[in-house]
Amino acid sequence: MGHSSVCVTPVLYEDNGATFTCRRRNNATATASVTLNVTYRPQLSGSEEVSVEEESMLVLQCDIWANPPVSSVSWSLNGSAVDLLAGGFSVTNDGFTSTISADKVEKSLHEGTYQCTAESPTYGSHNKKFIVTLTDKTLTIPLMPFIAGLVVVFFTVLLAVASRWNRIRKCCK
Repeated sequence: MGHSSVCVTPVLYEDNGATFTCRRRNNATATASVTLNVTYRPQLSGSEEVSVEEESMLVLQCDIWANPPVSSVSWSLNGSAVDLLAGGFSVTNDGFTSTISADKVEKSLHEGTYQCTAESPTYGSHNKKFIVTLTDKTLTIPLMPFIAGLVVVFFTVLLAVASRWNRIRKCCK
């Protein structure tokens, strides 16, 4: 009985699952509802340069959020599937983000071009590249303890000189 329409613009990811209900003005019990199904592809494209210090942790993430959800996610290193055991990698996937990580990276095992590929039943294959460069490990000195040590040494030397001041003065005459 009659016709009604609604226009939603712009449509956002967050609008997925939103329900719109239409009620007749003269009869509130006569209703019709529609649920919005927003489809969108995974936002994977381009490349990213990542620099990691040797023996530190490597973490790469791909945003695989899509509707309908992606059917599979794979990671490759220099064109070949990532060997999880040999490289000490772990891969996690929560449906929104796929993450590959490795503890204590080594140049020979972990440097190169990584690619995250998400397969979508509706939108096909999408990928993102990560160009990972490993830098030499740098020696880091904890600054606060180092400064505290210098202050202690300075005051120890100052007190030693003050306690022997008379002897020092006699030697210099």
